[in-house]
Amino acid sequence: QIEYAESKYLEPFDNETTRELQQVRTPRDIVQKCKKLFFTFDYDKNATISLSEIRKGIAYLALETSMAAPPQSAVDAAFKKYSEPGSDRLTFGQFLNVFVALTV
Repeated sequence: QIEYAESKYLEPFDNETTRELQQVRTPRDIVQKCKKLFFTFDYDKNATISLSEIRKGIAYLALETSMAAPPQSAVDAAFKKYSEPGSDRLTFGQFLNVFVALTV
């Protein structure tokens, strides 16, 4: 998983993601941190994040940083807010929005 995350982190964003990020006003350092987290959480390596993957990833991140994890209800609500209607996956841009919402 780490090799996958590292290799994807080093790749430039595709055109769709670049366009998506132009709509978001998030500092570049946060975008880069989230990019690494996104591909680390992407356990099935399909360049999207499921609710299950984000729940596991956020819990793991909280353990690694000795910070309190946000309540699962907050993770679920942010996932629902930023995912496309009827979709059970997040793109990187959507994940970035979720991450920012949960850390503010």
